[in-house]
Amino acid sequence: MRRIIQEIQTIYRTARALSRSRIHACVLFVQIFCIIVAGKFFKISPKPLYLYFNKTSFIFYINSRVDVAALEEIFAKKEYGFAYAEALGKMPSVILDLGANIGDSSVFYATLFPEAKIYAIEPNPLVHDKLQLNTAAFKNIQIRKCAIGNKTQKITFYLGASHLGSSLKKRQQNTKEIEVGLVALTDFLAAEGLQHVDILKFDIEGGEEDLLKDVAMKDKVGVFIGEMHDDLTSVPTRGLVENIPAEILQVCTLTPTRNITVARSV
Repeated sequence: MRRIIQEIQTIYRTARALSRSRIHACVLFVQIFCIIVAGKFFKISPKPLYLYFNKTSFIFYINSRVDVAALEEIFAKKEYGFAYAEALGKMPSVILDLGANIGDSSVFYATLFPEAKIYAIEPNPLVHDKLQLNTAAFKNIQIRKCAIGNKTQKITFYLGASHLGSSLKKRQQNTKEIEVGLVALTDFLAAEGLQHVDILKFDIEGGEEDLLKDVAMKDKVGVFIGEMHDDLTSVPTRGLVENIPAEILQVCTLTPTRNITVARSV
């Protein structure tokens, strides 16, 4: 019963955050509820939701409760909400979204910064179809099928039952292994003709430990914001960030071992 109540609350918060009116919120609630129920019993194709956020209307495709959880995190809880322009001293023009998943965070940034160039970077081939569907209408979002780290090489990627938990780190629930391309940040920027990244967002399930070892970060990135997994890294959050070095601007605790950290290069 508790889980059912939690799911209903998730649907309610998500529908409310992504609607333009009470009637629209009610319609979304019913649509999302039906998708979740159907997805529990059948393998269904992604269904379109007509959403509204930050004065922007867009279509987003989902087919599972995991997708709804992702929408809630990004648009209802606003886990990546931050006063970026104030921290940077200007409006961001280049954003790298590492672990773009099904496109929720990339779309979130596109509604905030419609003039910015956004790279949705995702190595998991199982989510590419939805990522393409969900970002297609935003011309400032470009998809790149790779992972970003501190070196360029082929690397093992571990797939789990939920695309939210797939990772470069081997975990108990990740039972399938594939090979993906890992690209060093400096190599990625050179290939794209970029000199600097204003916002580097990451949600890469422990991969942040290797990512933040790259000494080039200090001169190439303005603001870092990402989900830190202290249970998946050998060095805690503060140690990883101070290695750059960077000034921690904000820490939002999600669980005893996870947090969203915002930092600025110094």
